[in-house]
Amino acid sequence: MEAKKIASTMSRVVGGESKNAIEYDGFKWVVGDTVGSNIEYMYDLNDLINYSHLFIKQIMKNENRDIDNIALSMPTEAYYSSKMKENGGLIKKMEAEIRKNIPGVNEIVVLPQGASALNYLVSQKKIDLNNGNVLIIDGGFNTLNISVVDENGKILFTESIHDELGVYNLLNKFFREELKNKHDEVSSNIQMLKKVFLEEEIEAGFTTINVKNEKIRAIQAFIPKLISRVTRDVKKEKISFGQFAFVGGISYYIKDENIKTTKKFYIPEKGGEYMTVLGMRETVGKDFDVFDIGFGDSKYILKNIKKEK
Repeated sequence: MEAKKIASTMSRVVGGESKNAIEYDGFKWVVGDTVGSNIEYMYDLNDLINYSHLFIKQIMKNENRDIDNIALSMPTEAYYSSKMKENGGLIKKMEAEIRKNIPGVNEIVVLPQGASALNYLVSQKKIDLNNGNVLIIDGGFNTLNISVVDENGKILFTESIHDELGVYNLLNKFFREELKNKHDEVSSNIQMLKKVFLEEEIEAGFTTINVKNEKIRAIQAFIPKLISRVTRDVKKEKISFGQFAFVGGISYYIKDENIKTTKKFYIPEKGGEYMTVLGMRETVGKDFDVFDIGFGDSKYILKNIKKEK
């Protein structure tokens, strides 16, 4: 079982560029590339519903595979809001779009992101439910999903914060502002900013520029804002938690030393962005191909296919 990912990027192309593109909605799309022109990202839940099938198709194309049973993720707040609606809300819309655009699909299961990640953390003994309610902070590209779950797995509180506390905001606002004062050549391409942040250096011709201090200052400005917002929103609901965990792409950007707390917490040293898709796999079992389609990257685990003798 191997968790993989492709970038959640889309480009509408014409002419020779379109040879390997996927056709949809009157256009040809190149999916998963991080370089080139006219790169678009999914922006909101409507985009997630409308375009998830493109990434599944691209993954299947890359892996030379067909699919029958699919498990998909959705932000926890949207998932539980949909569950409360008689018509199934966004869950049913997502299922309908998948069936319409990917013929041959048998079964579709939609799961909540943060709660699914908790399944994996508990099974791997990273979280002990005896320590009290768990706050799961699932930070992605431009969305921060917050969930408080009790020892029985019941969701006590869930919220999605858009365009404020995700990886995009950390990189494009906090980190880029630090860099602009010294390094005008830094690209506005978010994938390039991500590379610079994680590698802590900029290649500028014959010079390699170290940006570790800029990275530290960006984190020091970002983390208090994130903690303050999450604390305020949970307190407003009069819900307490005894422990917390960071999962999702945001966990790559936060280290233990960035957090000041008296509570137990867990931040993955690596692979934090795969916690949801790993938890989903545990939930649905080995007969499903599992996809955590995010606004920055799309993670997936494909089921093992038995080879014919």
